[in-house]
Amino acid sequence: MSTRVAIQEGARVVPVGAGWAAIMGADPSTQVGLVAGALTCVYLIAQMWLIWRRARIERRKLEMLEREHENARDKHRAEMQRLLNERDAGGGP
Repeated sequence: MSTRVAIQEGARVVPVGAGWAAIMGADPSTQVGLVAGALTCVYLIAQMWLIWRRARIERRKLEMLEREHENARDKHRAEMQRLLNERDAGGGP
């Protein structure tokens, strides 16, 4: 491993250890506040994911209902056209 890579890796990893040491040496109320903040962040991310998931499901349901509606409308129009054609040809009521 080259010196440059070692320095880059060290610079990437050292803040984690320094942060952990700072948290462990902090006042207990500060530790509780940090844990509460982290849990709140995780909770909010989970809520965003659930909202996104629900919105995706609802969008798919809406698309399916729209397709069904279009198919029913086209079927109804075809039936009405058939009846009009029969009437115009003199074969209907």
